[in-house]
Amino acid sequence: MQFYTGIPASSDDPRWHRFWAAKLAMMGRQGIHIYSRPLRYRTKTVRLSNGGMFTFVAGEEKGVDVRIALDVIRLAHRAEYDVALRLSQDQDLSEVAEEVRIISREQRRWL
Repeated sequence: MQFYTGIPASSDDPRWHRFWAAKLAMMGRQGIHIYSRPLRYRTKTVRLSNGGMFTFVAGEEKGVDVRIALDVIRLAHRAEYDVALRLSQDQDLSEVAEEVRIISREQRRWL
């Protein structure tokens, strides 16, 4: 089993950094393969319904989706799984599913 996530740097958010560091360490001891990257922060501004503007700093995962895509495709080519369960909050990985279908047809097996 693999787990992929972005984590805040200790200098940006010490409490959440400690939380994620402890959680990932526990998962690693349980045999889960961990891939983590530091969050990158960007200032974002959104328009509110009342016409005002709101500016905030948001942490974003960078590079995690690419690592997931590479692993899903690599493991499919190696026939290391029959079922992959991927949970994500965005659509970035939708093209991976089509690639896995192609691999499934090439290998003449159900994925």
